[in-house]
Amino acid sequence: MQNLTYSLRQENMIKKIFKHIFPSSRSTQITGLPRNEGLGKDVNSGKLVKLRHSLGLDYGKPTLLLAPTFREYQQDDSTGETKLTLDFSHQQAERLLNKFNVLYRGHYFVGQTQNNPFVDVSKFSNLNQLMEISDLLVTDYSSIMFDFSLLHKPVMLLIEDLDEYSAKRGLYIDPRELGLSFAMSVQELVDLLQNVDLTSESAKVEAFVQRFNPITDLGYASRVIMKKVLNFQ
Repeated sequence: MQNLTYSLRQENMIKKIFKHIFPSSRSTQITGLPRNEGLGKDVNSGKLVKLRHSLGLDYGKPTLLLAPTFREYQQDDSTGETKLTLDFSHQQAERLLNKFNVLYRGHYFVGQTQNNPFVDVSKFSNLNQLMEISDLLVTDYSSIMFDFSLLHKPVMLLIEDLDEYSAKRGLYIDPRELGLSFAMSVQELVDLLQNVDLTSESAKVEAFVQRFNPITDLGYASRVIMKKVLNFQ
């Protein structure tokens, strides 16, 4: 009963957010996301073996997926292109790469990424497969954290520009209140990852899933949406 009450409370919060975004909507039904329905189905497939091989991943290391969101206020005035600079020094990047395979997935609104010392998979179209081959996600304010959590693998946050991002783009919830491990600087993140306990981090994700992903039937969304569309009046 406690989990059900918590899920209903969270569902009401989600409905409130969407009512704010789409004020003319007559109703909101929480269904989950159709894009998640294939998530986890290829975990042991030959496709992922080939993908790991093509990316040159070291099988002796866990794989970290670094996936920050975009910031439209970082747009280049001369080109109109949104840019992102990764603030990892050479030493910080080396420390991470000694422990992890690091894949960088840029947001599709980002035209250029500067100072990227990691394997760039921004152009790889199948994000689900990238999540499936990764053992850990590091993001910031991106909704990818909700998708990745469905794989029940660790999620950590790098929120060094929290004040600026919150002021310029806004947040529905303070990321420090999500129950996930977070770092307020690149150095803090690198230090945190050196002795990270993936089992402990996974336990935090389980609580996160219970709180933010009350619908875990990954075949539910498409069925409900299709029925709604076909019966739309």
